[in-house]
Amino acid sequence: MAEKEATFIRKLRKWRGDARLYKLNPPIPNIEIWAWNASDDQEDYEYLIISRVSVYEMLGGTNLYLSNRKAEVEDEREPFKSGCSGDNETILRKLGYELVKAPKVKVAKNAEQVVRAVRLED
Repeated sequence: MAEKEATFIRKLRKWRGDARLYKLNPPIPNIEIWAWNASDDQEDYEYLIISRVSVYEMLGGTNLYLSNRKAEVEDEREPFKSGCSGDNETILRKLGYELVKAPKVKVAKNAEQVVRAVRLED
């Protein structure tokens, strides 16, 4: 098991380009990002968005955003880091994290019926 892990959560649909949300374990401590306008009362950052866009000022650029579990960032114009190169796994490795796969959860076709039955029994 790696000392620092990043787990892929999901691909973000409402972002321009290819954006993906990762959960970091352990979180990035607030002290490590103070230079990027973090406030003293901000908790450590547990989620990271890696966003690849291709716009005029950044052809093929990759930005990193610190976010919450809902993939909300304070300001999309102010990335945590910008102009990163390499694929997502390489970028995470440069930050000291190893990409791990989330365990797959099988959901039965009748899962909704089972949940309803359990609620009725309570």
